[in-house]
Amino acid sequence: MEEIKNSTSTGNETIVPKGESSKIRTYKLESSLIETAAYNKETNQLILKFKNSPEFYIYDNFPVIMFGEFMAAKSYGTFFHKIIKGSYLFNKSTPIEEQ
Repeated sequence: MEEIKNSTSTGNETIVPKGESSKIRTYKLESSLIETAAYNKETNQLILKFKNSPEFYIYDNFPVIMFGEFMAAKSYGTFFHKIIKGSYLFNKSTPIEEQ
């Protein structure tokens, strides 16, 4: 999973890992830290786009139940700093422009 395509610019977005046919629903978050979040059930990956970065952060081996807890959190930033950051391995992926 090296590249991700950001296919729309407003509302809930759809991102597609390069080489995969399945679409992953992306949630636009009301957060001062995190712009969007998505979860790939097939690969157990959390995909975050931070407001201060053009890259996607892909967290491996992230349990689906933990994604539910993240989405239900009162503060996404607090949940990220207390639960996710430093606990899960991640890779960065730069979005590619839609043609």
